[in-house]
Amino acid sequence: FLTYLKLSFSVIVLFSSFLILRGFNIGLTGTEKLSDQMHLSSIYWANNGIIKDLWFSGQENPYYFYGYWMYGSIMRTFRIDPILCYSLILATTMAMSALVSWSSSVQLIKYSGLKFKYVKLIAVLSPLTLLFITNYSILWEILNILKFGQPIISDFININGLNENSGLSGSGWRSTRIINYFSNNIQYDYTIQEYPSFSFHLGDLHPHFISIPYVIIFL
Repeated sequence: FLTYLKLSFSVIVLFSSFLILRGFNIGLTGTEKLSDQMHLSSIYWANNGIIKDLWFSGQENPYYFYGYWMYGSIMRTFRIDPILCYSLILATTMAMSALVSWSSSVQLIKYSGLKFKYVKLIAVLSPLTLLFITNYSILWEILNILKFGQPIISDFININGLNENSGLSGSGWRSTRIINYFSNNIQYDYTIQEYPSFSFHLGDLHPHFISIPYVIIFL
């Protein structure tokens, strides 16, 4: 029971802190926030399972609706103003992601049989990585430049093109979604970088963000 109270307190603190942080930055500018708000609103006001695309004259919208439906239907059931839904869902997903990543790490460490004295404390690295660091690809890029330990690691992982040295140019984050386009044989990477931590920082309510706690539970 004491453990339950500690977890509940931690979740409430995380939720409240993030909600306050996002609540003072309600502008839907940049990245895909406008699109995300449209999808959420479409779900919120949908009737009889017919989801309208509010951007295209009321045509049906089959795009990305399931994640928004999970949250939007709850918000509508409790009659929460859709103006508040966006920030509430951001904070809820953040708190759930932190809790699930931490608890999963605790269980994995215990299951592995490693005799760590401070298992729960060490497991804090998991939500910290997810929320603030997210991906170690940039460290791999640095190793590429320094040529440190590459043959052994690359042979073990065996991913085609992994050792190609990007020199940290352009995006430098090749493990995320990059949609390149070329102009005069010059490559431009002006699309979104879908590391979860970027979404937490920027306040994107994109499907890859909404699914984080559920995917971790599934894995």
